[in-house]
Amino acid sequence: MRDVFPYFSFLLVNVLALSLIKKNFLYNTLLSVSKILFPLITFPYATRVLGPDGLGLVNFVDNYTQYFVVFVALGIPVYGIRETAKISNDPKALNNLTSDLLAINFINTCLGAVIYLLIPILTGKFAENSHLYYLGLAYLFINIFTVEWFFQGKSEFKYITVRALVIRVFAILALFLFVHSREDVVYYYAITVVSFLLNAIVNYWKMLKEITFNFSFSRLRKHMKPLMYLFLANVAISLYILLDSVILGYVTDETEVGYYTAALRIVKIFLAIIGSLAIIMIPQISQLYKEGDHVKVQTLLSKSFRFIVSFGMPIVIGLMLLSKEIILLLAGQEYVPAIMTIMILSPLVLFIGLSNLFGMQVLTPTNNEKYLLVSVVTGSVISVSLNIILARFFLHNGTAIATLLAEGSVMLFSGIFASRQYKMNLDYSVVWKTVLACLPFLLFYKIATLFLTSNAWIIGFTVVPSAIYYAGLQIFVMKDDLWRAGIDILINKKFKK
Repeated sequence: MRDVFPYFSFLLVNVLALSLIKKNFLYNTLLSVSKILFPLITFPYATRVLGPDGLGLVNFVDNYTQYFVVFVALGIPVYGIRETAKISNDPKALNNLTSDLLAINFINTCLGAVIYLLIPILTGKFAENSHLYYLGLAYLFINIFTVEWFFQGKSEFKYITVRALVIRVFAILALFLFVHSREDVVYYYAITVVSFLLNAIVNYWKMLKEITFNFSFSRLRKHMKPLMYLFLANVAISLYILLDSVILGYVTDETEVGYYTAALRIVKIFLAIIGSLAIIMIPQISQLYKEGDHVKVQTLLSKSFRFIVSFGMPIVIGLMLLSKEIILLLAGQEYVPAIMTIMILSPLVLFIGLSNLFGMQVLTPTNNEKYLLVSVVTGSVISVSLNIILARFFLHNGTAIATLLAEGSVMLFSGIFASRQYKMNLDYSVVWKTVLACLPFLLFYKIATLFLTSNAWIIGFTVVPSAIYYAGLQIFVMKDDLWRAGIDILINKKFKK
């Protein structure tokens, strides 16, 4: 399966955004592969060394911290990408925008830091794990200076990729050097925070070469309305992305959070393939929409939809079939209760991919954030309500069910709003065609389990034939132009002098 992931990324970045990727295709490919490969290196080690309780504790504090990161950012990560893309060729406007957004983020972070420490102190969670919460507080302030939105908005994927790869290598080395037992949970989280700090230092240093700060309180007002829509949407999203583990931790214990975290992290490894699409598409569609080129926007959206379905559906079915083997191989025997959790969560690959299409690639670039807000608020209400109820009765699997239903509702409502606000011309028949095309995966899995006992071999002898069959079907039988274009690009690049 590792051999086909570079093709996924290559196809994505070359076919969907060819003008941008002519100079950045290699870097996007490396970045997408690293998002998959690096967790496969670190995750098995971390799960075995920290155990379900240690992993659950770190994830509980980290999710709590990430919720405040979303709160103090006030929608800046998405708003910054969109607005930077629109004015990337206007130095004065870019100086003003960057100065304003940094000021807003700094003010919010100072206010949010007080609440961040107050809640665990009042609930009795702080004393026992104070070191983790202090690290989380540091993470909160570091986030001000990461300014990743600045470089994403300018489509500087070469820089983003090189920096990310170097720091990820550092994080992997630090993990093996400093984390050796369940008592090393503080070191484990510290590696995350220090890696984030390195990102911020490098980003801020590079940004200072391009930006002259020009802060003015009078300009802040114009940003507040769109920021508030995105902020409320992000807070609502975080209710079911981050509070799931927090609620589970309060209702049950760290071990249950560990099971849920293990399953969710495995699913998120594969979400990296689909999730990278939104970051690439937001600046592209924002610029095209501003220029009024609706034909190109519709073409990009159509290809984006087909990419998500044609690559996402095989991943979903593969995760369901191989959930047992994946858990035993990556996490170990201690995490057997998470097998069913992976099966429940696997459709998230499709749900979140399509939600990003409708919300981040249609509603956000077209300035329809209010409809995105309605969608995610609906999902948040469903998530929090079901989490409180289901986690008590079904533990980590109850949280997984709540998360799945919440993401499904967001996908449904954002899709309805997107179709009403913008003519997308999507071919929905690709969904059932892809489902039928994936059915032979069951046969490959059954054959592998009949003759093999090793989890790694079962995964390999299921995935490789399935991938070869599926790619061949798309290219030679269904003659899908998205796949065929990807093959043409690969061949031309390979033999180009």
